[in-house]
This record gives sequence, C-alpha cells and structure tokens, in this order.
Amino acid sequence: MGRYQFVEILGFGTFGVVYRAKDIVSIKDTQYAVKVLSRQQDDSPAASAQQQEWIINEMLGDHPNILHLYQVFFTPQSVFLIFDFCEGGDLLGAIVNRTFLWNDIAAKRACLQLVEATRYCHKKGVAHRDIKPENILVSGDSSELYLADFGLATTEKVCLRGQVGSRPFMSPECFGMSGVLSYDTRMCDVWSLGIVLVNMVYGIGLWHEPSNHDFHWCSFKNDPNYLIKSLPISKEANTLIKRMLTIDPEERITLPEVREELKKLKSFYLSADDVSVREISSVPAPARAPLKVVVEDFDPYAGAILRSVDAKDASFLAPTPTYPGPVPIPAVPELSHATLISTSATPSDILVTPETRPVPDSAAVAIAQSLSDLHSGDVAPVVEAKKNDSAVRKKFRDREAAFRNAVQKLAAYA
Repeated sequence: MGRYQFVEILGFGTFGVVYRAKDIVSIKDTQYAVKVLSRQQDDSPAASAQQQEWIINEMLGDHPNILHLYQVFFTPQSVFLIFDFCEGGDLLGAIVNRTFLWNDIAAKRACLQLVEATRYCHKKGVAHRDIKPENILVSGDSSELYLADFGLATTEKVCLRGQVGSRPFMSPECFGMSGVLSYDTRMCDVWSLGIVLVNMVYGIGLWHEPSNHDFHWCSFKNDPNYLIKSLPISKEANTLIKRMLTIDPEERITLPEVREELKKLKSFYLSADDVSVREISSVPAPARAPLKVVVEDFDPYAGAILRSVDAKDASFLAPTPTYPGPVPIPAVPELSHATLISTSATPSDILVTPETRPVPDSAAVAIAQSLSDLHSGDVAPVVEAKKNDSAVRKKFRDREAAFRNAVQKLAAYA
C-alpha cells in the first residue's frame, strides 16, 4: 500500500478485514486501523452501499467519540478505509476483562460517551442500526469509547419492517415482533444502547434474540421485575434500563432523557441494604422452597449464589417460586464471540445468561466467607484490578463487608 505497512489482522467480518498498519512515511510512526473491502462493480447497489458508509463517516468524523475516518482510496480489487487505531480494542474485550464491572464512575462516563455519540449521529440525520460491543472501540486506558462501523447505518428516519443489525441487540420492532409495518430507526438505536449498557455494567447478555423462541426474552417480556431478579441492579438503574427497553417504541425514552437520567444516577448497583431487603422480602417465613425448585424455577441472582455452596447449608437462601410451576432451564447455548464469550475463557469467566453467570466477584467472596468458606473455587475480587486507586480498593472492600453482613442477616432471619 505504499505509505501503510500492514502489521496484523485486528478483526474480520462479512464485508471485509481490518488490519493494524504503520505509517512508514511519518516520522512519528503513527498507527492506523485499515478496513479493506472487496471493491464492487461501479454503479451497482453494493457499490452504493459501500460509498454510503464512508460518506456517513465523513459526516460524523468531528465528534470526539466517533471513530475518525482519515482517508479512502481504491485499487481495482479493493477499497481501503483508514481509521484511527484504538489500542484498547473493542468494548467486547473490555467487558470480558470486566473493565467496567462494579466501577460506577468508569461505567457512567462510558455510557454518557456512547449516548452523546449516538445523539450526535441522530442530530446529523444518521441512525447506526448496529450498535453492539464489537462496534465500539476503546482507548488504551479505557477512558474513551468510540462508536464505529457504520456499514449498516442509514439516513432514513423510518424503515419498512425487516431485520437489520445483530440479533441480541435488535429492537423487537426491527426483529419483526411488534407487528408494525415500519419503525423509527433512531428508537432502535436507543434499544441497542440499553442492551449494551447491561453488557458493559453487569457483564452479561440478556437474550439471544427478541423472539418468542427465546426463553430469556419471554421472561423479560412477561415479568416486569425480570431485571431486578436477574441483576444486582439499583432501583434507579432498573427504571432507566426498563425505559430504554420499552417494547413500544413510541413509549421508549429518548436519548436526551437518557442523558439526563444518567447524570442523576447515583449507582448502577444495589447497595448492601438493598440486597438484604430484596432477598428477605422474597423469602416468606412460613415456607422455604427446596433447592430443587430454586434450580428449576429460580431467582437467577439467588440461584447463582446457591450454586456456590452445599444445598443443605444454603437452603435458607432459597426463595419461593416466582413463576407459576417449574420452568425447565434450557441447555446452555453454543458459546460464541457474539454472546459475550471470550474464546479463551474459563468456566468462571463465562458471562452469558442469568443461569450460567456467577454472581459478581465481590458478592461471591462475601457469601463464601460468611458461609464458613464453603465455596471451593478460586475467586479473584474485582478490587485486584483496581491496583492504582486506593480509594476504589477501599470502596470495594467496604462493599464486600456489607454483602457479608447482609447474608448473615439472612441466615439469622431464616
């Protein structure tokens, strides 16, 4: 390529390959990400779609949280798009590495950046339509996020019914579940951001697709308290995410409203007192459900705790069934990059759906200690990843102690 020397492949997809490249002319040894596409026949619909991608990138390139496109050039066989190189990789990698888990400050900053970037797109008349962790890049220190890959973006405000994007992040109207003939593309972006927020802040995926064939989607759709039962989520965060994931797009929260609610948000996570109140309120004194019922028909948060201890010692944590009759838990789906799985992950690292994920590390440590060290796994507290900030370490130690006290209160209650 003359000026640019390819160093390694960063990623690849249906439409092309992305390389890390060095500018061998510049004395600064600048690095770029180079997206290489197969050149389509001139004047064909495919060529027009390719052209629209870089036209949209040029429209949006002056926003600090949108990946900047520097140059486009052609050979007879290929199209080359030269972008900024982000040393932190994509957001999926940051999620797998738990970069934002239990870190309110970093998570809130990141969410606000994504909201501002998407809001800027909408102001410019562009809907992204494929917002997901793989299409969000991260700076080397994880302090900045960049919205990228506008290959499916559109300048149309309203689209006819049809699936566009990646299934776990599609809104129900885009997926075809709402029965509408057309939909607002910008509201689809709000929905996708809501899913990404859950991925980033809590380290899990919610479902594989918004269809009646998906167990977790049906649970969410039919149970207004699904998020509360599935995540260590604060009341205010639950309200915000539910508004972003409102099934009726006309009732869904707007991005300016999301921005204001995020600014007011104190924490994404429930406090120790919330844990105690939530669990005690779900365990009435007259009856305790046996562990078998909990495994088949369970509060996923409490169920994950129960899996780390012996049944006979943990029965006091078992809530009474929430759903009418036992609901068999489906087999764990095939693991894939798209469902927030690291290909090199160990079982304790796999964070996909409520029944397969562990509890957050700090909660797992507290519960294991409060139940006479019954947990035999090797638990690595999140605080170990915060070695450069003593205040953050202290905060997480305090939180672990608070969780421990909450579980002891539950034991006394039982």
